[in-house]
This record gives sequence, structure tokens and C-alpha cells, in this order.
Amino acid sequence: MKHHDTLDIYIATIPDRADYRPILPPERQAMIDATRNESVKTQKYLAWDTLLKGLKNSRGLDATTAGLSRTERGKWISTKCGISISHCRTAVAAAIFERATGVDIEPFEDPRYREAILFRIATEAERKLFPSLPAEQRIAVLWTRKEAAFKRSDRDLPTPIEADAADQTLCSILIRLDGVDYVISAAAEEEVALRVFEVRGDTVAERSDFELLHVLSPV
Repeated sequence: MKHHDTLDIYIATIPDRADYRPILPPERQAMIDATRNESVKTQKYLAWDTLLKGLKNSRGLDATTAGLSRTERGKWISTKCGISISHCRTAVAAAIFERATGVDIEPFEDPRYREAILFRIATEAERKLFPSLPAEQRIAVLWTRKEAAFKRSDRDLPTPIEADAADQTLCSILIRLDGVDYVISAAAEEEVALRVFEVRGDTVAERSDFELLHVLSPV
């Protein structure tokens, strides 16, 4: 299998202090500069920095050769491949694929997750998926899967809640990063092989110590 047939996910921990460097294209730099919340600003910067390092590692592309632009709906795209970025308070993720893709990252356990949320975001059938997981962990998995599918489409769905969490072209993994467990879901247009990389500064290293979460429902 060629590397271009794989879905590559890049992850990074958000540091206490970010070493901001100018980035391209100018439109992305302007978005970051306009962000007043310092925490969100760091998340946006690091998500983009992680994407650029992923493009270089996976495709040999940089910000000037990847054909990066923003759609009317606000989604960043590349003329050379499918891309997607995600960030939460403590980590970021970027996905790179031959065609359209979407990615979302969330802590696997979060005090904000309550079982009531499950009934707001998931259908009855979706609530039965991943039955071995506690409700709060199931929320994280289902939500990231819906977000990933939503980001892949850019136009077909009004909100992430409308996305199908059971879609077989979605994949979800559990991975530990600096002592914290994260669930990452990514969407392609078909079932694909997966590679995961961790970015630390200018170093990119492949990770194989992740758990693939299989879509199971009660018999």
C-alpha cells in the first residue's frame, strides 16, 4: 500500500508557552492574530503548525506548495490533498489524506461529559454503540466521530449532530499523550489504513501504541 493511500493523523500537546513563529498563508496568520483568547490563540496556532509539519512529512509539501485556502463555510482546504485540523484545551490534531477528510480530538474523560449529553447528541441506535464504555467515554467517542464526519463534508450537514456516528468510513483511536488519554476520530471516504505521528517541536515520530476502537453494539 502506498503512503498516499493511508490516512495520516498528527497530534501534539499544547505547551504552557507557545513559541509563535510567522505562518502562511497570511489569511491563517490574520485569523490567529485576531483571536483575543490567549488559550484559543495557542490552540489555533499549534493546530496549523502541526498540519504544516504533517504536510511536509507525509507529502513533501509546505505552506507555499500545498495550495491552502479557506472555503466560504470556513473550512481550510488544500489543492493537493485532503486536510483537516482540530484542537481542544490541551492537544491538537491534523489529518492528511488523498481525498476529503475530517478529524476531531477530545479528552477521553472530561468532567463536562454527562449522560444527559448522550441523549442530546446521539440517536437511540448510536447510544448503543461502544457498549463496553462508560457513558462519559462514549460521549467523547460519538462526538468526535460526528465532528469528523461533519468536517469531511463541509456542506452536506447542517450541524455535527446530524452526522452518522456508525459510518464505517470513520475510525476512532485511543492514545495517551503526556499522561492524558485522548480519543481521536477521523473520516475518509472509504475504509483506509491509518498512521499516527506525534509532533514535538521540530521532531515528528510515528506512534504505534494506540488502540483502535471498534464499532460494536449490543447483540
